Amino acid sequence: IYSRLWCAFEAYLAYSWGKTIRTAVPPMRHLLPRMLQAASVYLIVAGAVWLCVPEPHGLTVVSLLRGGVLLGMVAGLVSHGAGSESECLTRASSVLLYAVFGTLGGAYLRAIPGRVFPCLLFMALGCGTCAHAADVLWLREAAEQTRQLRKGYTGRICDAESSVPADCKRIQALIRASGSEEAVDHAVSVLIHMGMSTPLLRQAAGLAGELGNATHYRVAYVVFILSFLIIWPALGIEFRAWSWSELFSAQLWVDNLGRTLVIIEGLIFAMFFVRAPRDKKAFAAKAAVFLVIVLGVVVIEGAWDACWQTFHMFDRSWAVIAALAPIFLLGVIAGPAWVARVPLVGPALVRFVLGRALADDEPDGETDESGDESDREASDSSDEGTS
Repeated sequence: IYSRLWCAFEAYLAYSWGKTIRTAVPPMRHLLPRMLQAASVYLIVAGAVWLCVPEPHGLTVVSLLRGGVLLGMVAGLVSHGAGSESECLTRASSVLLYAVFGTLGGAYLRAIPGRVFPCLLFMALGCGTCAHAADVLWLREAAEQTRQLRKGYTGRICDAESSVPADCKRIQALIRASGSEEAVDHAVSVLIHMGMSTPLLRQAAGLAGELGNATHYRVAYVVFILSFLIIWPALGIEFRAWSWSELFSAQLWVDNLGRTLVIIEGLIFAMFFVRAPRDKKAFAAKAAVFLVIVLGVVVIEGAWDACWQTFHMFDRSWAVIAALAPIFLLGVIAGPAWVARVPLVGPALVRFVLGRALADDEPDGETDESGDESDREASDSSDEGTS
């Protein structure tokens, strides 16, 4: 698309005026059927766990929970790393995630019956399953859109073509006279690879290199963050309450201070995410991959307590998470451009969260000689313009 001069000229105008450049978002095909398939797998697995586990509080349930969390961590990390480049790996990790979510949802309902937060966790895991199915489709569409945008584009606006030579000479002379040709090339490159081009994302790409899509964040990551930071610790507090009246007792929440602090930090993340600008939301959502790693601390302590029966009111793992979560929140609120400024580790962290840009295709050199109006139509269909 950006081999056409009028598209490149629109990008130049948007950059000159300091505006945001966005690509158009086509309607998603097969979204509802894929979400229904994922929900069906989740409910079938959860129902099978509910029916096959004989004892509500047996070691079988504990083993299912610990094993399910470990498998979920592995599948989540594989899914994050695979992106949309490996079809087989994406499908395999997706099916594994659906099964893991179903196992966890059914096991928690079986282990802690008649409580509120296990039911909320069951619903959250179901929402996460459907969200992951939608995320896979969005990632594929984003990758296809990137390939279409860069088709025939050499990476330089001066090589863009037009069917009207006079327009081509006039526009290229205007861009050269402005002295911002290289900056506009960078802005278009950010738009092609990241789905939008804003001053924040251009700064991040300048510091960390070409990054992956920053428009289509994974909704499943947001569900995971809210479940991990709010519902899961609240579930543990409810489990330790003997009655509803004790659940609303301040002393219970003080006794479980680590979990209480994590819940507060989860609420702060939720409020920030709702109000965050669009070019920060993808970074905030994809940063959940760090929480997947931190989740291992909870699993290790839980497995140790289950084996040695050393349960106690003070959870060391949640205290560690409560201490680390402010660092996570600080990075999320600061955004990719500020995180990339951190010496040594900043650029690597941003690349790990947002991913690297897909490898460029070989330019085919083909252009459409269909006139000036067709150039403008192609530009309108690929770019929402400036805002």
